[in-house]
Amino acid sequence: MDKKLAIPILNNDFCSHFGESEAFLLVEISDSKVVGEEYVESPPHKPGAFPLCLKNKGVTHVVAGGVGKRALHLFNSYGIESVAGVGNQSIRELIEHFIQGALEENINECHHELC
Repeated sequence: MDKKLAIPILNNDFCSHFGESEAFLLVEISDSKVVGEEYVESPPHKPGAFPLCLKNKGVTHVVAGGVGKRALHLFNSYGIESVAGVGNQSIRELIEHFIQGALEENINECHHELC
């Protein structure tokens, strides 16, 4: 099954707080291989904007360190699978762990109600 993974980016690294990302790296994966990558600037930060943007880009999965409850609810309603509480890793490690099914969900450090 083809997947499109969104990774929040800040200063060219994984952004552990989803709502503070300046861009997203969208990674297309087919047959456990990366077949495409695209950087997309984050929309202005307001409740619901990031999940809607990613939905409109065809994202199927998103990883985050901390992410708000509202964003998680919206991802779920859009059919986007999320992994929250991901520890600080390089972007390449995140992609590889995702492909291997080895990304571990941990404590979601974001407690904003309206993220």
